[in-house]
Amino acid sequence: GPFLNAIAEAAMSKINEFRASEVEMTLWALSRLERLDSAERLGIHVETRGQLSVLGFGALLGTHEQRGALMGQVAWLWRAAGGGKGDGALCGGALATAALASAATRLAMAGDAVGARAVLQAHREWAARTTLGGSRGSTTAFVVADGDGDNDDVVGDPLLRRIVEACGGGGGGGSSGERGQHRADLDADLTEILAEEPGTALAAARPDSKPALLLHFVRARARPGDPASVCA
Repeated sequence: GPFLNAIAEAAMSKINEFRASEVEMTLWALSRLERLDSAERLGIHVETRGQLSVLGFGALLGTHEQRGALMGQVAWLWRAAGGGKGDGALCGGALATAALASAATRLAMAGDAVGARAVLQAHREWAARTTLGGSRGSTTAFVVADGDGDNDDVVGDPLLRRIVEACGGGGGGGSSGERGQHRADLDADLTEILAEEPGTALAAARPDSKPALLLHFVRARARPGDPASVCA
């Protein structure tokens, strides 16, 4: 414990000297600790410097999954929902959609439909304030406003639209008072997560990298309600 924590502190000052594989291994080792403070600090540190790879991200997200820490999962998925640094095709488009959908789906499956819709709504509001959707390739990666209320919060991506409908967003949009009440009902940890802008968690990934190829394969093959279709 103390030894690995000391490694994490020392690594932050020399992280520019680390190769990608060394960052990944350090994050994986720290994510095995009982307390995740050091892994989280180092993960956020390399994320803000554009050095967090898919494998490093996976180590952090996977640990929260194994421990049943829902808000830890949502926090890291939110950090990937803003696209990616650089011009990597994986991070600038499809992965942002996947991260956003995954965060909302996990909340919905845990019984928090209000939280799931809040994640999509917060992303919609952020996208409306930025030019990210129009400046980094595929606009299907983002939740955007089209002026018709919550019923049409999600356009351009069928999966995100299905999540909204499944979470009770299929009719009207509710009054502004109702939406305000939904915000008031949010889990305090989720409110804190959504107070930050979506992150650019992952460094640029080559279009021919294994994660990029796999994600594009799944998106091309998957059919709604048919998980086995991605194996066909």
